[in-house]
Amino acid sequence: MGDWHYKVFMDNKFLAPLDPTIFGYASARDMIDAYVPGTTSIFERDGKLYGLFSEYNTLALFYNLDMFNAAGVAPLSADTPVSWRMIADMAKKLTKRDSAGKLTQIGYRFGFFANFRSPQWYAQDFYALMRQYGQPDLTVDGKPAVTTKPVTDAFKLMYDFTWSDKVYDPSFPANWFADLPQGRVAMLLAGTWFVPAMIPHNPNVHFGVAPHPVVDPGNRSTYHNVEWSWGWSINANKPQAAQRLAQQFLAAILGKKGETDQAVWWFKTVGYTHPKKAFYQSTGYQQELVKNPWLRTWENAFTTYKIDYVTHNFDEVGQALIRAIDRVVYDQTQPADTARLLQAELQRLLGTK
Repeated sequence: MGDWHYKVFMDNKFLAPLDPTIFGYASARDMIDAYVPGTTSIFERDGKLYGLFSEYNTLALFYNLDMFNAAGVAPLSADTPVSWRMIADMAKKLTKRDSAGKLTQIGYRFGFFANFRSPQWYAQDFYALMRQYGQPDLTVDGKPAVTTKPVTDAFKLMYDFTWSDKVYDPSFPANWFADLPQGRVAMLLAGTWFVPAMIPHNPNVHFGVAPHPVVDPGNRSTYHNVEWSWGWSINANKPQAAQRLAQQFLAAILGKKGETDQAVWWFKTVGYTHPKKAFYQSTGYQQELVKNPWLRTWENAFTTYKIDYVTHNFDEVGQALIRAIDRVVYDQTQPADTARLLQAELQRLLGTK
């Protein structure tokens, strides 16, 4: 399940702690230390692990090189992020309509749209913007804080892309994985899984990868990105024998201490990364880097950006955020107005003033 569920599931004791010895480790600490620091935090409680990675990821900008070339837009740097303003300006050249005024391609696509209303993507897109503008969360000290300038600025960027620059239309995208390789969408944010997912839709697609755009490339304080995990966990309400068998199964498909073949298989097959230190050092992963040099751009995000988990998406606060964003991109509600409405809604939900 997604990282956003783990707190509730652990609070309610739905999950059993993993037995490190089944995975070849001497202790839970030994197991945690086998992973890149901080990546397992979402699965930890009282020094124990309650989940192990199906996927760990962050966002990079993928773009269709053929669409760039046709529009006379130069490829982006693989090392240095560009501003959102530059993305919008490029996207104008990459947004096309037919003689009747009907959209035939758009320059930029957010992760959420009419055919894919994922709370995860609403939150990931918004949180990256809000944090780049200077606020880490929708709540501050447990109280709603959404009429602030950073939150309003984040709504304004989404408003501008949709209504002022007209480079995003939530009703236009048809397929998350097919639109870019088939030339309907020029740019989008995605994780490492995007390449194996899009190739079947166009094996000959020419694409580039650039760092996540930022508010101000000259200001490192705006270099914020988001992270997420999907985890495998054990049902605490099953008999002990079933729990042990389930953990043995996880050890077999994910790998025990020092094993990397499984992690390499997951990466090569579906683009999922398991942030084991041994995996990144493995021959299999190093071979993938040689074949897919764009991976360096994705890798560099972990040292270039401040990367954090998203706090609210599938919960009530996250659902209120979806409604606030929908008002902007579907109803053309002004940023300050949707922020004011969201503030009032969160105050009711959280019982604060």
